[in-house]
Parts: sequence; C-alpha cells; structure tokens
Amino acid sequence: MVEFDLIQRDTAGMITCAYPFSAVPTNHVVTLDNGVRFYSMCAVDALGVPAMLGTGGVISTSDPISDVSIAIAIDAAGDAHSDPSGAVVLCAVANGSGPLSSLCCPLVNTFESEASAAAFLEMHPELQGPILTIPDAVACGEAVFRGVLS
Repeated sequence: MVEFDLIQRDTAGMITCAYPFSAVPTNHVVTLDNGVRFYSMCAVDALGVPAMLGTGGVISTSDPISDVSIAIAIDAAGDAHSDPSGAVVLCAVANGSGPLSSLCCPLVNTFESEASAAAFLEMHPELQGPILTIPDAVACGEAVFRGVLS
C-alpha cells in the first residue's frame, strides 16, 4: 500500500497511518467538536479533517523552531481562527522519491509567524515550499478532504 501512499504499515505489519490519520503520535492533534481526538499526518491534513467529517474542531500543534503552542479552531462552515493570530502553515517538500509521508508530511507544519516559517526555510536550504495563511491552508485541506467520505 505504500506505493499508493494511503495506508502504511510498520515492519511488524501494524497500521501506522491511513490518510489523513496517524496511528502514531505526531505534532498535529485534532479534537473534534464531539470530543474525539486523534493525530493527523501533517498540518494541512489536520486542517482538512473537520471538512471531511462535516464538523468543527480544534487543532493543537506547536512551532517546530520555538515550540510555541498553536491552537486553530475551525467551525463546521470552515471558518478558522488561530492563537497566536499570526500563525501560518509552511508546506515544505524535500527532494527525492518516496511516499508523501516521508517527503512532505514531516515538513508541513504550523509556525507561530511568517518570520518563524521563513527562518525554518533559511535553516534548511534543501527544502522549498509556500508559506500559507491559516485560511489558505484550511482551503487546501478542504480541497483535498471535503467529500472524501461521500
């Protein structure tokens, strides 16, 4: 299944991810309005899950550089508000071949500010990718996951 990048297993055969959900802890915790809590593979996945499930929720994460906690509340209509309010999502991608779970998921993260995301890119010149506002990142997540279960 790794070649399709949908479901992945570890060497013991246990499922480690079924996009957009991760069976192992990640930095992206989604808590739905009904209280269900789980990990997602990346920041954009986390922001798209509420649209996929037709509900609101809160994404809890932290800036990979400063470790500042970031919370993003999304209502059922897809309106999002972040704390801190200047949070952004960096959609970085590594060069190479392989599944998204290794080339991009670990690199698609939420940062407390555009300056922090830019600093991350400066520290990692081998990476490239856009820095998105939270509303734009939510729109990307919705584009990928809305209607998947319909």
